[in-house]
Amino acid sequence: GASWKFIQRDYVRFTDRTAGGRTLRTFAATLNVPTNAVALELECFVKNRPCRADFRSVTAKPVAALPKRVARIALANPRRKGPSTIAARVAQVERALEETFAKVAKPDLVMACSEVFATSVNADPAEQSERVPGGPTSQLLIRYAKKYRCYMAGGVCERDEKGVTHNAAVLFDREGKLVGKYYKVHLTTGEFLGGKRAGDAYPVFETDFGKVGFCICWDNFFPETMRQLQLNGAELVIFPIAATNPFRFEHVFRARAIDTGLPLAIQIRQGPLPNRILGRDGQTLAEATAEDEPCFADIDLSARARVWWLSVGAAYGDPYQLYDAERRPETYR
Repeated sequence: GASWKFIQRDYVRFTDRTAGGRTLRTFAATLNVPTNAVALELECFVKNRPCRADFRSVTAKPVAALPKRVARIALANPRRKGPSTIAARVAQVERALEETFAKVAKPDLVMACSEVFATSVNADPAEQSERVPGGPTSQLLIRYAKKYRCYMAGGVCERDEKGVTHNAAVLFDREGKLVGKYYKVHLTTGEFLGGKRAGDAYPVFETDFGKVGFCICWDNFFPETMRQLQLNGAELVIFPIAATNPFRFEHVFRARAIDTGLPLAIQIRQGPLPNRILGRDGQTLAEATAEDEPCFADIDLSARARVWWLSVGAAYGDPYQLYDAERRPETYR
């Protein structure tokens, strides 16, 4: 009968150094040995362009296995109706956080509250925006971060020292220190008319378990958002959102996870759609609909959703890695 050789094929990341018209490309990677592996092969090939390549200093050596990086990610579920003033919202969020920490043991990251939005484009910015980290929402997140020694994230309408407002997602570490904030890049017309200013970058934030990125509501309607986060090194994306239609919720968000190989934690304000955590393959890991009812999932950020014959021939490929290595940005508008 036919003889099959089952292999796992991985691309090795590289860095370039150009001098004197020549480019030295240095490859380096540490990979766990697949189960039942009997051999290692190093291949060099270039796709889509002619070139000459010379091998130099090719080595492979055994090292300790890479540890798993399992993070417990939880989504609180504050009330989805009621006034959107800061004081009212903070009270709703705190009640949901009490339920979350009562039901979820030792989370590594808790997303406390979904996207913040004004009830009217004529709303007073001083009533619905706040400073970060000095405002009430930040102080709430800091207090819980310190108490439970976990990363805390949330949606905030930020107002800076010049009075400029942003739709933001913020992240605090286990000691309550600000790790960073993301400003929504794709603003709706309503937000623009309400005076908000758009962000212009897709930062990825280092934590002690992996790299986390954010997208906010309308951002996700542009597939470039998730792709840029993946290219920037994100291993998990937190997605606060105000509302969407059920069809998109069920299908498009799964596609975003599949397209990038990134787990996606969706916290939505609109009922009756659930908060939901998706794995790298778009499958539901956890969800919750009822107000104040949290959901959580343990995600191994070192794991990959291996797929048979995904571009790499008769082998198991890693979508997270392949989509990066095999992109053709020179052909994209």
